[in-house]
Amino acid sequence: HHTQQPRAGCPFPPPKFPQRVPIPSPAPLAMADQTKVALTNDDLAACSHAWVGRSYTATSASESAAIYDEWAKVYDSTMEPDKYQAPLGLVRHLNKAQLLAGRETTAVLDVGCGTGLLGKAVVELLTGAGEVTLDGMDNSQGMLEQAAKKGFYGRLFQGTLGEALDCETGVYDAAVSSGVFTPGHAPASGLVEVARMVKVGGIICYTLKLDLYEASDYPALHKKLVDEGVWEDAGHSEPYAALPGDQGSKDCMLCAFTWRVKSNPAKPAA
Repeated sequence: HHTQQPRAGCPFPPPKFPQRVPIPSPAPLAMADQTKVALTNDDLAACSHAWVGRSYTATSASESAAIYDEWAKVYDSTMEPDKYQAPLGLVRHLNKAQLLAGRETTAVLDVGCGTGLLGKAVVELLTGAGEVTLDGMDNSQGMLEQAAKKGFYGRLFQGTLGEALDCETGVYDAAVSSGVFTPGHAPASGLVEVARMVKVGGIICYTLKLDLYEASDYPALHKKLVDEGVWEDAGHSEPYAALPGDQGSKDCMLCAFTWRVKSNPAKPAA
């Protein structure tokens, strides 16, 4: 029996079964030298979520911004709330602990706001905080442009955590941040500027991956700001899964670390 060979330049026809339209994946990025990224999270770099894995390969603020500028175009379709629980868990914690309850107005800064997933959870789900106004800052201009389209942010400004930020001291009642303070994204030192921007008595709440915590520079910075009287523990959340069911990230267990500001650090010299 002679099997007919396809003619040159005439490949086999595509398979007939219906094909699932995939979520756009990023072009392969050469893995960064992990030794240069302090405590890069191997779990998330290996996460089955292609974009999350890629974001953890950044070795600088500019490289991270470039990845997020590209991801911004498809971010919301790749991080639906049913898959990505980090923002919801943070807002649920604020509500359960009544950390912002009893206010007539609450000015909130979304730190590393991205396209506005946490902002959306704040404006839709935060309870007892009176009239909420929301500003956002991010390292990625592409993300800020997507956030602006959401319509619920007031001021949106670009800034890099770990550097001086373009904001007055003691402006906000609360600063919230989801999926930002982690290796490859933002250094622990960026929290000092966040504490400067929040009013004395205000709340800072941000997610941090628990498997990274002990070996990172966060415990030392947390203690330093307590010792210096910058903030006090306002009651951290119970651990919760950011990506429930994602085997590559082992559910990605987070804690929403929560502090009350006691005094504002000085603004860094320009």
